[in-house]
Amino acid sequence: MSSPLNFDTSIFQLPFFGAEIEEFSAEGPDEYGDYTVSLKISIENQTKNDWSSLELCAVVLNDAGQQIGESNSKEEGIASGDSSELELSIWRVAGALLNGDRQKYQALVKVMATSPKERELGSYSVPLEAYEITSLPGLEIENQLLVIGGSIWRAEPDSEGDINIYAKLSVQNISNNRMPRVQFVANVSKDSEELFDAGSTEELKLGDISLLLYCQGYSG
Repeated sequence: MSSPLNFDTSIFQLPFFGAEIEEFSAEGPDEYGDYTVSLKISIENQTKNDWSSLELCAVVLNDAGQQIGESNSKEEGIASGDSSELELSIWRVAGALLNGDRQKYQALVKVMATSPKERELGSYSVPLEAYEITSLPGLEIENQLLVIGGSIWRAEPDSEGDINIYAKLSVQNISNNRMPRVQFVANVSKDSEELFDAGSTEELKLGDISLLLYCQGYSG
């Protein structure tokens, strides 16, 4: 028969983030003798900035301080002043690993919150001739992101008269942190009428260089 195991949560606080582990338990065993370890975490955004995303990493240690399970999760962000309750599950933890002194088991949780920063690169004309190129300049954004450069061009109309517009932007992470999301968005308009907007998103580790590509077709 399945039965829950409850662990002490009183020492698992994350005051800097306004976070608290409200539940630390294990449910099982299943037919294989394994348990599912569950964590319920409440997080409050006490900063003045909205968080666009959260990344959580949880590690479970037994009473000897040895790692017996882990979980990684990506969650929606939290607006400034708001809070959220999140649940993390660590699957298939062998029951034999949970036979120690449960008062000494620990859950270590790392939370990474990101806030969005936007920068307009300017307005540029799409060349009238196919495969003519408009260059995008390089620039540095807040000593965090280096825009190496880019280009805009259009292809020949296809058999149905549709035209593909391309935009490419090369960027490098020059900060001291991983960037979980860098997004390049292009808004295309004609005669003051917005036709569409689209873009691409990449994760940039320290020092990473990446090409952000945008391609969209429209009826000429």
